[in-house]
Amino acid sequence: MSAAAIADPRASAWRAAVRHSRRVGALRLAVPAAAVALIVAPLALRLLAPATADAPPGPIAPGFVGDAMTMAAPKLSGYGRDGKRFALDARSATQRPDAPGKVGLDGVDARLIAADGAATVVDAPSGLYDGATKALDLAGPVHVANPDYAIDADGARVDFVGNAVASDGGATLNLKAGTIAADRLRTRADGGVTLVGRVRSSFATADGADSTR
Repeated sequence: MSAAAIADPRASAWRAAVRHSRRVGALRLAVPAAAVALIVAPLALRLLAPATADAPPGPIAPGFVGDAMTMAAPKLSGYGRDGKRFALDARSATQRPDAPGKVGLDGVDARLIAADGAATVVDAPSGLYDGATKALDLAGPVHVANPDYAIDADGARVDFVGNAVASDGGATLNLKAGTIAADRLRTRADGGVTLVGRVRSSFATADGADSTR
């Protein structure tokens, strides 16, 4: 038998061993990665878990839809930069393993609570909460209401740290005497509202006539 004939099966065996080693290495990397994803997701959703009178917030039987983790009736509460309280409820939450710091929400109800206890309530069909910035991006229609005014917007961003709401897609400020529409709108932590861009107003005069500008 020639040396070449002897070398061929040894080379084949060597290549097979290398392939096996690579498969084992890949599996060793894949298993810890999957385990980390399964651990990180519940920890992030823990921040949005429902609370009851008898139990502190915690993960409540999350499920899976495809590769996304889901949870019903999530809740989050805390304090902003100025010590004012906020709360966030939703009908459901969804989190993907490739974005552990962000949680998609459906049926959003957020509240920014002032020092005197008055609440600014923000409602929207859906939103995306970012745990790193403590901000909530909402898809419209968005409705904002407090004792002094109401706002209707196509979309908005709730800054829980700054205790403020911003809309860059057009918004209408509804007051008792009339309405003011603007391209962009910002609420402030002191309760005021800033309107930016093209501003249009419509107010009722003393004689009941409409005054539009």
